[in-house]
Amino acid sequence: MNRWLYFGVFVSVALMMLVVVHRYIWRRVVHDTALAGIGRRAATLVLCLLAILIVAAMSTQRLVPRETTLGIALAGFTWMGALFYLTATFLSLDAYRAPRRILGWVKTQFRTRSSRAPGSTSPTDDDSAAAIEPSRRQFLARVAAVSAVGTSAGFVGIGMRSALGDVEKPVVEVKLARLPKELVGYRIVQISDVHVGPILDSRFINYIVDEVNRMRPDLVVITGDLVDAPSSLIANDLAGLRGIRSRNGTYFVTGNHEYYSGPLEWIEVLARMNIHTLVNQRVEIGDFGPKGARFDLVGVPDTQAGRFLPDHKPNLRAALAGRDPEREIILLAHRPNDVVEAAQLGVGLQLSGHTHGGQLWPFFAAASLANRYVAGLHHETEHTQIYVSRGTGFWGPPMRVFAPAEIGTVVLI
Repeated sequence: MNRWLYFGVFVSVALMMLVVVHRYIWRRVVHDTALAGIGRRAATLVLCLLAILIVAAMSTQRLVPRETTLGIALAGFTWMGALFYLTATFLSLDAYRAPRRILGWVKTQFRTRSSRAPGSTSPTDDDSAAAIEPSRRQFLARVAAVSAVGTSAGFVGIGMRSALGDVEKPVVEVKLARLPKELVGYRIVQISDVHVGPILDSRFINYIVDEVNRMRPDLVVITGDLVDAPSSLIANDLAGLRGIRSRNGTYFVTGNHEYYSGPLEWIEVLARMNIHTLVNQRVEIGDFGPKGARFDLVGVPDTQAGRFLPDHKPNLRAALAGRDPEREIILLAHRPNDVVEAAQLGVGLQLSGHTHGGQLWPFFAAASLANRYVAGLHHETEHTQIYVSRGTGFWGPPMRVFAPAEIGTVVLI
């Protein structure tokens, strides 16, 4: 599919979903609660403005300097997170009430048919009870609305505290069959999915750099989605990455968001910061002394990169061509699903991101449907493992609910 057609379809579907979801929230909060008069008009107007705010936050992040749109981004993306939890709560309540509604409808149909039968009696007490049913439904709708708003506010508070607080630093030991004994204890620090752009800026980058340097890495890798805006707008925010210190340097592979923000320009910017981008490439990492204790570090672009730049279509087989088969392979690939091919081609360890660990609970379940692995260390086969980072920043809502951000350290053993 042509990338512009793909973009057009994506935008059209997203806008349609935005309208449908806001219409659903309006019905549950305004219509079902019988909100009237100025309150009804005000609530309707607010929901319309909030929908527009999401569109504004999404559409300006790659066009306008952050200083101009930071307030819009914070408000729009925060509402996006609140909207997710409002919708999820109302849908859960609807699912709980659905069996009772169906049973009530069946009873109503039965009573209606019975009243029409020959010899049926006049209205009973049941009919009088039915007359007050609308007021009971209105009361329950108001209770549901208050509960949903309260639940959403609670999740927003928890999520923002997690996303804007300290980043976790998990340490994971990975045993690799072909690792030279001289490299046992080798430390790889992984950054992923920072999404510098509409909200996160140089202060967050400087914090990350300080934390990475405290870990004393031998190698630093960045597994995609580092940025969410063109280099012309936010290149200065990433200047702190020059301060990363490690024995064998810093390597980067592109994620899908780099291709929305000018990948070639970003590759050049990162090169000036001594960050090497691997585009279907392989480099030898380790001790270059007489013993030559090394492993192959391989990087492929994002799965969808070929839609934007044909030369960036991922080609792991080409990247591995001509290598020493006795040497261990560590692959950098933004998406976890690349591990299927990686296992077929003898990769020992793949480092990935993309999933954010679900970011907003219970979105973990949806992320599991689209991704082979969502977070943590897994064995794809006996000889191939994969570690999936939960991500270091966040995308969209400045929230993380039961999926804390991380800067991970992989220790080779």
